[in-house]
Amino acid sequence: MLALNRLRQAMNATLGAHATLTKRIPIAAGLGGASTDAAAALVAGRDLWQAAISDQEIHEISRDLGSDDPFFLTAGTALGTGRGDQLTRLAPLTDIWFVVVTPAIVIPRKTPTLYGLLRPGDFSTGEAVRRWAGMLPAASGANPIPLPPNAFSRPLYALRPELAALPGRMAAAGAATIGLSGAGPSHFALFSDPEQAERVASRLRTDLGTAVAVVVATPVVKPPPPVSTYLGQG
Repeated sequence: MLALNRLRQAMNATLGAHATLTKRIPIAAGLGGASTDAAAALVAGRDLWQAAISDQEIHEISRDLGSDDPFFLTAGTALGTGRGDQLTRLAPLTDIWFVVVTPAIVIPRKTPTLYGLLRPGDFSTGEAVRRWAGMLPAASGANPIPLPPNAFSRPLYALRPELAALPGRMAAAGAATIGLSGAGPSHFALFSDPEQAERVASRLRTDLGTAVAVVVATPVVKPPPPVSTYLGQG
């Protein structure tokens, strides 16, 4: 795995490890699955090899692997600036449930393809996202706030027009606050009531069929246990 090799290079070591990756997050779905894998590998490798490498050094390695990799080193809510790798921690989301809809669509070389389709009009100063981040402390499931824009919406729907109908079908199933996750193709909807989220998810599974994965999730507020817990390192 590339992340472990980069960690070994930073350690100037020749240590080895046997790593098995079990994928549960859909690949290239706009859900950060690969970045999560890389972040977990870096933390696990440091624990396993007892490396004298600081959190800041781990952060630097992760940002070289991918712009969003540093976000997955810790749990919670954050605002990403720069390339997305400069993180400012924000107030955690509370009493909010997500219905995540992931179509079984494969876009070859998705990330470079969609970045290549972006046009100047797709970009902004970032002010809308900063305003949104400022509203987060008052946000909850009972007090939702509008979602910030996603620059990938236009090129994604132009590349795969069938995805443009998905927000409408989610709305027809009862979703109100709907957004595109990352560069897609996954979309999500926000709910204040977990039972309502489950009802909408059930309708979507019936409407969209087996070609689409629909799951209900809640934000991770507390950081997970240390990776050493799972490795038995004490």
